[in-house]
Amino acid sequence: MSGQYQIYGGMNVGNIVNNSGEIVNFTGERLGEVLSQLQQAVEEDTNLSPEDKVDLLEQVRTLAETKRITDTERKEALLRKASKMFEATLKSLPDNAKLVETYRKLFPLILSELNSDSLAVVTRTISPNQVGQVKFLGSWWMAKCSKDVVLEAGTKVTVVGRQNLTLLVEPAT
Repeated sequence: MSGQYQIYGGMNVGNIVNNSGEIVNFTGERLGEVLSQLQQAVEEDTNLSPEDKVDLLEQVRTLAETKRITDTERKEALLRKASKMFEATLKSLPDNAKLVETYRKLFPLILSELNSDSLAVVTRTISPNQVGQVKFLGSWWMAKCSKDVVLEAGTKVTVVGRQNLTLLVEPAT
């Protein structure tokens, strides 16, 4: 199945995760390369049915195309659909499956880059040096803020990165 979908290059990403799971800022990597990593993990996963592979590869292709969409509502709908499709499919896989690990590592970054405003809403209070929860593009994520502020439920925040499975957020300006 490799090569069936070509991921579009030329899209810059502001962050990527190194092998230890830490967030790294960079300028030379491209969103297309990150999406290619996700595509490769889908193609190589032996736990997926052929139908699930086709569905997830279609979502990777949609994610690549989403960068060019200017209609915010349409873009957010496509991002939510891709997120839900991956999450529903990955529930049936073991937590240590390479695809699950790759998704958890890359998907928040992909969503953050593709979502032009990267806004999330706090759903469980985030206190200084404490983890709370946010809703980001239809999914709930653990989140923390490096600033010395309390972010109450309902507060809009900006996703600025990810550390392991926790989104890094700041108060929205």
